[in-house]
Amino acid sequence: MLDRMPNFTCVETIERSRREQTSKRYEMLDTIRLEVALVDGKELYAWPGAKKFEETDIRQLVGGQGAIGTGDFALHAKSIFLGGNSRFDYKGEEMLKGRKVHKFHFHVPIDGSYYLMRMGTAEGMVGYQGYVWNDAETLELVQLEMTIDEIPPQVPLKQGHKLLEYAPARIGTETYTLPSAMDMSLTTLDGTEGRNRTVFSGCRQYAGESTLIFEDPPPDTEKPKPPPAP
Repeated sequence: MLDRMPNFTCVETIERSRREQTSKRYEMLDTIRLEVALVDGKELYAWPGAKKFEETDIRQLVGGQGAIGTGDFALHAKSIFLGGNSRFDYKGEEMLKGRKVHKFHFHVPIDGSYYLMRMGTAEGMVGYQGYVWNDAETLELVQLEMTIDEIPPQVPLKQGHKLLEYAPARIGTETYTLPSAMDMSLTTLDGTEGRNRTVFSGCRQYAGESTLIFEDPPPDTEKPKPPPAP
């Protein structure tokens, strides 16, 4: 399903909050609403109502003091299942939100990871591990949990965690399993914790539009051209 996913777009609503090391309460920073699209294997972003998607760094697009990132829409799942660097271990069956599921543990080492973490001017690839839950009957992805556990020394991150929930959505004439919500928390070395709560909605197929205009050609003011050679 991930391999044949079409180009599509959804509305992404992100609530960003933060708390300091000495505080027990999160402080709301802002709420952001974006259009996010999967186009030819890339995640592109735009403000709602914009005429086109830009390949702009999302940090420059959004700004502010909260955490922001890409990959939650489709690329995390594609990297884990199709990247070729994940190791899976079956953990058996269990119940999740009233449905029977298969549970798998996965691990993506730092030397096989495509997960780039940027904090200020520091950046580096990180390794991660976690769990995926698939419906026991349909095998559809139900939930994905990630914990960043391999962090290069130049990145001032203590720990990171993501939990993505999935649900079926109609795209064009077919139904696909897409992320419906995501919770992310990042804790820096000084103990400051940022949290994002994201909801995806209004998913639809992404397609370009073309218009053909038939008009009389402009009058030819040049000398007549010789007939073409046979």
